[in-house]
Amino acid sequence: MSFYGAELQKYTSYKGHASESVKQMLFTDKGVLSVSAHSVHLSSRPGLTIWHLTNELFHDLQCMSFTSKGTHEVLVAGCQETMFKIDVENGTISETVCHTDHLIWSC
Repeated sequence: MSFYGAELQKYTSYKGHASESVKQMLFTDKGVLSVSAHSVHLSSRPGLTIWHLTNELFHDLQCMSFTSKGTHEVLVAGCQETMFKIDVENGTISETVCHTDHLIWSC
């Protein structure tokens, strides 16, 4: 959601994650990436969905960061034993990284 003016009037908003709260947002030339506990979402800047990714392994995602591939790939993690590399262009999981401990990643 964004606002404008001295009175902070509503300018834009859209729902990317049904009833879940957004944990983090990242911005690319292609659009706006957002992560919730159970999904990752890419929308165009006007708010149209480009892709929405869910997986049975997404339990408690908390944040994401771009990888060395720039804005073409993000690493998504949270309070769970698995991290995911996600291809931003295709909206697919390109790699799963498992750990023996829960990951607590502060963004």
